[in-house]
Amino acid sequence: MEIKCIKSNSEILSEFERREEAYQQVLLEQQEQQVELIERKKEELYRLNRIQKLRSSGIDGSIEVYGMGYSGYGNGWTGIKPRMMYPREQRAMKNKARRIKIAREAIIHQSECPELLVPVRIDVNSDRYRLRDTFTWNMYEMCISPEQFAEVLCEDFSLPPHPYFATSIAKCITDQVNEYQHHFMNEALQGSEMSEEFLDRNIPYTRYKDDDMRIQVKLDIIIAQYNLVDTFEWDINNPYNDPEVFAERMCLDLALTGEFKTAIAHSIREQAQMYTKSLFLVGYTFDGKPIEDEDIKTMILPTVSCIFRPLEMLNEYSPVLYELSESELEKQNKENERDARRKRRQIRARRGIQLPEFNERPRTQRTPVVHSVLVPENFYIDQYGINKALIPGLNDDDFDLSLNEKQRSPLLSRDTRTKNSTQQNLYSPSISPSLPQRLVLKFKIPRLKDFLANMLDNKSHLSPSIGSLPLPQWLVIALDNLRQRYPNDLFEGFVRHGNDPSDTVVRIRCNDCPGKLYIPGPSSTVENFEIHLKNRYHRIRVEQRLRNTLS
Repeated sequence: MEIKCIKSNSEILSEFERREEAYQQVLLEQQEQQVELIERKKEELYRLNRIQKLRSSGIDGSIEVYGMGYSGYGNGWTGIKPRMMYPREQRAMKNKARRIKIAREAIIHQSECPELLVPVRIDVNSDRYRLRDTFTWNMYEMCISPEQFAEVLCEDFSLPPHPYFATSIAKCITDQVNEYQHHFMNEALQGSEMSEEFLDRNIPYTRYKDDDMRIQVKLDIIIAQYNLVDTFEWDINNPYNDPEVFAERMCLDLALTGEFKTAIAHSIREQAQMYTKSLFLVGYTFDGKPIEDEDIKTMILPTVSCIFRPLEMLNEYSPVLYELSESELEKQNKENERDARRKRRQIRARRGIQLPEFNERPRTQRTPVVHSVLVPENFYIDQYGINKALIPGLNDDDFDLSLNEKQRSPLLSRDTRTKNSTQQNLYSPSISPSLPQRLVLKFKIPRLKDFLANMLDNKSHLSPSIGSLPLPQWLVIALDNLRQRYPNDLFEGFVRHGNDPSDTVVRIRCNDCPGKLYIPGPSSTVENFEIHLKNRYHRIRVEQRLRNTLS
């Protein structure tokens, strides 16, 4: 006996709705798949059209699509002599560096040898590539040859090592190592004292012994889109000065990336080597006697008579970090190429002993390695051009208690920081290794931020610290008129004593362009300074400061 189940109208209606919903879901999925297929086809069509345009544009477009192809017969180089390729060089044939195997005995022998770092600068050009890099090479290196290092470097930068790049890089390293002159440090001379019978009270000590060889080191380093500019003094005759330690301390103070650390150390060694090599060429014996050559003697800084630097020179001796645009980077490249060609012409025209140009320091610009992230996410530049980064160990509340960007005072000059640290090291025998590198002092005062803000606002309305003399009335009126026409620009005038105490010097300082002072004129006007306010680079810096202030 069969029992038929008769469905009610509500059940039939609910089943009908379920089927309609399932059908609607399937229909939506099919529509999404069709939209995705259409988008993929559009991308393929766009890619094929682009390839077709590149192929029709010429040989450069074809190279971009298909690669270099066979190197020869007009494709970049010809006339290379054939050479035998051994089985161990199969990896090099595939544009990969050979695996470097160092024996244990060689490592032990290398550890017993002294380390003498030579600054090396590479600037290699090929058809479609240009490599610029700076590093230091150990003169007593025995485990890795320059050829092996060149192959690894080409693999890191994805450059074809053979036949041009690897050999050119190895040749640059070998030539610069062979031309290196080690600065002679006589330890007995460093700690010796001259007898009183050879000294005359009426003649200064520097006439007998000149063991203080301080030079002026100028940093101009471009890494990616960031440009570090700084000036400081360096004693090349002090055996305790270590460029690597100084660069590490400087990058830690300014929160710079690791690329700047090696670039700063290389620049210091390169400029110190420039003076050392010049002293060798003129026959200096490094025995503490005064330098006789006038060209080198004028570039060696005089003996320090006052430990405080003049206030008007603080901007010149303070680090500044700029962020360059693509157009500015391209302009820097053209200027570097122009300077290189001019130096080559001057070298060919000279005869006899060729001393380097001390006034023209080489600029450091490195080819960045292609990777996903160039700088950390917490990397930014404040209004004073100094790079800041978050300090490990601080919470978000710590930054809320700190000053804002507009209220943050500029950093002290390097001489003040290094001088204080040097004095502390002189009077302290050692530093306990158990102490942390950074101590976080956290204030929980509710009104501290408002108090500091009001204090900085009151200080900003005071007269400039440089020059205690009052401004002339015509200069005050002229600067007020300029501020009305250029409300976004920051500049100030000051009066100071000249070389003669009875003379006064009137100058105008632009706060957006540190390290430069301008003479007002002609007569009782400021038209000369107004030309600077209209300068394109000055306007770019003003706009950059305004953007940083708004952000």
